[in-house]
Amino acid sequence: MTIFMAIFGIAISVCGIVMGITGLTFSLFMHRTSARFKRFFKYYYIALILYGAFGLTTGILLGLPPEGLRLFSMGALFLEYLLSSVTPLLFTLFLVTHFKNEEKSELYLPISIGLWSAYVLLLAMAQFTILFYSVDSNNHFDRGALYPALLVPILLISLVNFIAVINKKKLLSGKELWIFACSSLIPIACAGLQMIYEHIPVILLGSALCGYLMLLYQIQDQKEKFEKETEKVARQQISIMTLQMRPHFIFNTLTSIYYIIGSDPAKAQDTIENFTSYLRQNFTLVAQEGLIDFDQELEHTKAYLAVEKVRYEKLLFVDYDITCHSFALPPLTLQPIVENAVKHGVDPELNPMHLLIKTFKNPRGYYIVVEDNGPGYDESAPSTDQKGHIGLKNVRYRLGSICNGTLTIAKGDQGGTKATIFIPANIDKAN
Repeated sequence: MTIFMAIFGIAISVCGIVMGITGLTFSLFMHRTSARFKRFFKYYYIALILYGAFGLTTGILLGLPPEGLRLFSMGALFLEYLLSSVTPLLFTLFLVTHFKNEEKSELYLPISIGLWSAYVLLLAMAQFTILFYSVDSNNHFDRGALYPALLVPILLISLVNFIAVINKKKLLSGKELWIFACSSLIPIACAGLQMIYEHIPVILLGSALCGYLMLLYQIQDQKEKFEKETEKVARQQISIMTLQMRPHFIFNTLTSIYYIIGSDPAKAQDTIENFTSYLRQNFTLVAQEGLIDFDQELEHTKAYLAVEKVRYEKLLFVDYDITCHSFALPPLTLQPIVENAVKHGVDPELNPMHLLIKTFKNPRGYYIVVEDNGPGYDESAPSTDQKGHIGLKNVRYRLGSICNGTLTIAKGDQGGTKATIFIPANIDKAN
């Protein structure tokens, strides 16, 4: 039974060393963590590695013949016990750093340092008395009557950590609360169990478990930061793509005004008024994040068409079949498609173009259809003017990125082109 316990103790020490090396390696390669947190994790895992190493040394030495080894056993045991108190103290430092600038958070560290100082004092006294523990002439470890008192400071440091976590739980996410609370409760339980079990390094086992929880925290933290950075980059790409459309819109509209300003100043004045309304809405939508009401996008599209109708008075006719309004979509989704249809469908040498904008709903979601009877537009065909292609690619990208929607381009039922936007039914406007 003694041999089994010795082997079991050595195995726990090895687990502590492995856990420390794993955590230290991960900590050294973290790229999304502040310098102070990175420094904490480095020291935390170094302390765990040393704790496991001296635990392993003690486990081996206490099982060997006593000749000349008693002093080495005492020294290794002292360092093992000293390091057992370092990880809870470092965790206090981590919590205080995590709760920086919060009221009363500065009290936790002085209390823990005071308890740790008391522990070091008791440990130093233990080297000159057998009241706490001793290594006899046969190189065997013996507990003294006051051994439980030696573990009380470690238990209290962990209790301080738990109180800090509970007091600041509103500042923590659910996962942080769970990990930090367990990292505080495990040392409390292990210190209590260590008072009962003599031959099993329960505190070292608890420290290894806490190291594992700290590693989980780091992985989760890195994952969340990576996702936020990815989302931020995606939003920046979307904004850039949206801004790419703006010069093209303005150029087309000014060209329309240019064509009529000499022949019909009154109509040009009306067009400028419509253009001003269009620009105001366009700039507002460019700055909009997430989703907007369909009615807002429809109003913007109508403002654009009002300008184009001035230019193509007898060549462009628009009909609306709007059967549903209550849904959301990314900004600047419908208007670029309508503009693309006008640009490629209206031709003075051809018959007038009839444009139909309609919406409908089914259990899967909402549909917006833009259909015309123009000459047709092949999205995949090479074009000397790539702006139309870029606009449609931007719309498709933003639909997929923001709301998991789709854009399909196909031949119309009566010839021409049919563009269909699909918005899933479960999309929330807050997204």
